[in-house]
Amino acid sequence: MIRDQRHSPFGWLALWWLLSCGLVGCRASTAPITDVASATRLLESSLSAWKSGCTVAEMRQQIPPTYVADDLWLQGFQLKDYQVHGQGESFGTNVRFQVTLRGSTANGKTSERKVKYLVATRPANSVAREDR
Repeated sequence: MIRDQRHSPFGWLALWWLLSCGLVGCRASTAPITDVASATRLLESSLSAWKSGCTVAEMRQQIPPTYVADDLWLQGFQLKDYQVHGQGESFGTNVRFQVTLRGSTANGKTSERKVKYLVATRPANSVAREDR
C-alpha cells in the first residue's frame, strides 16, 4: 500500500517552515547593541547623579528609568569623585568601562575602588557592576 504524502506530518512541517521563512524572514533574532557614545553618556550621568546624592530608587524614577546594580551605591557609599578610564569597549550587547570610585562608606571610612561596569541603553538603561 502506498501512503499519501500530502498528509504526512513532516510534509506539513516542511511547508510551515518554508512559509514562515518567506513571511517573516529566516534570520536569527539579535538583541539590540548599545553604542559606546550613548553608554558613555549614561554612565557619566549616572555617576554624576550618585555623586550629587541621588539614590538607586530615584534613578528608577527618571524618565526613561535607569536601572542600577551596584552594591556600593545600594549600601550608602558616598561617591565624592570618579574617573572613567579609556573610552569603553563593546562587550556583547553592552559596553564595558573601567572606573575608579573615590568616596566614603556609611561609617565615614574613605575608600578608593577600581571597578568595572557593564552599561546598556537598549532595551532599557542599565548600569551594572561587572565585577560582582
